[in-house]
Amino acid sequence: MFLRLMKKEKGRIWVFLGYVIVIVMVLSLATVTARALSKKSNDYHERGKKAAKTRQKNEMRREMERRGKKAGKTVDESELGYIEELKKTKRLGRNDKVFHHKGLPDLMVITENRKVKFYEIKPSKGSLKRKMLNSNQADAIKELIKQEYVEEVSLVRYTKIGEHAYKYDSPVKITHSNISKFTA
Repeated sequence: MFLRLMKKEKGRIWVFLGYVIVIVMVLSLATVTARALSKKSNDYHERGKKAAKTRQKNEMRREMERRGKKAGKTVDESELGYIEELKKTKRLGRNDKVFHHKGLPDLMVITENRKVKFYEIKPSKGSLKRKMLNSNQADAIKELIKQEYVEEVSLVRYTKIGEHAYKYDSPVKITHSNISKFTA
C-alpha cells in the first residue's frame, strides 16, 4: 500500500523533500550566520576593551610625564634660587665660583682660598624619600667630608611659597656624626 501511494504521490514527495532540504539549509545558514555575527560582535567588544585600556595607559603616561617635568622644573628652580640667596646673604665672596649640576651634591662653591663648599638642596615638605638623602648621596657626602679641599658640606631645606618663589632655611653643616639624621 505504501508503495502504491509512493507511485501515485511521487511528484509531491519530491516537492516535499525539496522543501525539507531548503528548510534545513536555511536553518543551518541562519545558525552559521548567527554564530559569525556573535563572534564578530564579541570581537568588537574585545577590541573596544583593549582600546579603552590603551587610552587609559596613555593618559596615565602623559600625566606622569607632566608631573615629572613639573617636579624637575621645581628642583632646578629651587637650586638656582639658592644661588641667588647665597649672593644676597653675602655667603659668596666676590671671586667665589658656583657650579650647579645634576649630581651629588647639587651646588658646589669654590672659595677664594681654593676650598670647596657643597650644598645639597632638599624640600622641607613632601615624602620622606624627597626630604632625606638617599644612600648614594650619603655615601658621596661621607667621602667628600674626608677630603682636605672640602671646607663644608651643608644641607639646605626650602619651602615653596609661590609659583616661582622659595623660602630657604639656613644651611645645616653635615658631619660624620650627624649624617644619619639626614639619611632615609
